[in-house]
Amino acid sequence: CSKMKKAIISALCLVILFMTGCGATTGAAATGNQQGTDIRNTDGPDVPKVIVINHKNKAFGLDQPAWLMDVLEDNYDSFKEKFNCHEDIIIKVQDNGPDLDLVQSWMANADFNAGVAATFHTAAMNKFSGVLSDREKTQKTITAVASKAEFSGFRKVADYWTLLRTIDNKSDKVTDEYHVIQIYSINKELYMKQINSLIDEIVNEFESGDRQQAENMADTLVAELMKDGKVTRE
Repeated sequence: CSKMKKAIISALCLVILFMTGCGATTGAAATGNQQGTDIRNTDGPDVPKVIVINHKNKAFGLDQPAWLMDVLEDNYDSFKEKFNCHEDIIIKVQDNGPDLDLVQSWMANADFNAGVAATFHTAAMNKFSGVLSDREKTQKTITAVASKAEFSGFRKVADYWTLLRTIDNKSDKVTDEYHVIQIYSINKELYMKQINSLIDEIVNEFESGDRQQAENMADTLVAELMKDGKVTRE
């Protein structure tokens, strides 16, 4: 699988957006102080107003960090510059909810490894399943490999929380919700070795008639995993 390995070694960075599943709740009619920074264009009655009520740095009299909005828009240049992780793989974990402690507790206890494995599983299924000759066997192989995948070497680089108030201009109903992000990084070569091992294990399970095609497809799969993107847990 030499072509695949070359693609892995030459890749500069993998950025994964790992969206977790703790849902938001809607608040009652607007009450109390609505002062804050309006961060959305509110032209027209159908466009809700979104206000920053509080954030991690506010109690210290500081602004939100410059890298935050870039990260939320999947642009990691300023983050990498700030934390000197240009050559690392960056993984963003994001969640939201009405209670900050509950959101942070949920994120702390979530199975991070399972989320990364699910990312790999989804990408491999989309690439291989239904294309090679034995679809059912392919699916079982991918699921078996992904289910036992173990990833190591991640470190938490930064985290941030923001309390947003969304006001419906028609009904004045508000939603107060904490948005929490955690940013992890991992040495690129270490992560690529782990991905490489998983893909090789899948490819080696294919029958000889499918193996060459699988190797060619694996190169494309690696390229797709190297792209910035949004990833959801299964």
